[in-house]
Amino acid sequence: MVGFDVSVLQFLLAKRGFPLRYLNSNFGTTTEQRVRKFQRRMGLPVDGVVGKRTRAALLTGRRPRSHTPIVRRAAGHRHVVRPGETLTGIAARAGTTVGALARLNRLDPSRFLLVGTSLVVPRARAAVSRTSTGVVASLNRWAAHYGVSPELARALAWQESGFQNHVRSHVGAVGVMQVIPATWFFTERFVIGAPVPRTADGNIRVGVAFLGHLLREFRGDVRLALGAYYRGPAAVRRHGLGPETRHFVANVLALRGRV
Repeated sequence: MVGFDVSVLQFLLAKRGFPLRYLNSNFGTTTEQRVRKFQRRMGLPVDGVVGKRTRAALLTGRRPRSHTPIVRRAAGHRHVVRPGETLTGIAARAGTTVGALARLNRLDPSRFLLVGTSLVVPRARAAVSRTSTGVVASLNRWAAHYGVSPELARALAWQESGFQNHVRSHVGAVGVMQVIPATWFFTERFVIGAPVPRTADGNIRVGVAFLGHLLREFRGDVRLALGAYYRGPAAVRRHGLGPETRHFVANVLALRGRV
């Protein structure tokens, strides 16, 4: 599980006295251990799952009431898993999260999702809020301009920031496309050839232009191009994708056409 929501979790864990060495957006063993320690201190079930009560405790810093919560099944519809589908893609299409979908159906998101599984899915909501309409329009416009698949550009932007321009990572990546300063400089100078304003639209232009550059550099190999966007082209050429980068790439590909 890799994404902005994990970064928020790691930040909240640090705020509550369980810091990690790096805020890397990756829900790995160390993050799970911190979650379990926090749950133990707050008197919560120690399961390593950041459910509703754990999230509330992280946000408020207060120990939840000791009463047994009443679990209500969320209103939704049944969906039978088809070949090629993932929890990430199904959750994105429904406007929910992988964690919420897994908890609702009592699934382990780290395990394989079997074709034919019947899932309860919350009633579909627009994955893109009204405030994101301008972001989507910008993504579509620059994708057309630079010859990049709009579906791929939107999937990458959703994975990187959830279409939020205020997001900033611990390595200095900013905006909708999570562009680091070195990438912005390179893309302005050698790909676009002109200065780009530091706006949401400018951030999207730089990110999409850089993605187009990587697709050309890796001869249209989408997986390698996405991996290079996440890890850097030199690292991908030298070491390949690696487990964390493969997870990132799989998430983006699962979101393609669903956001």
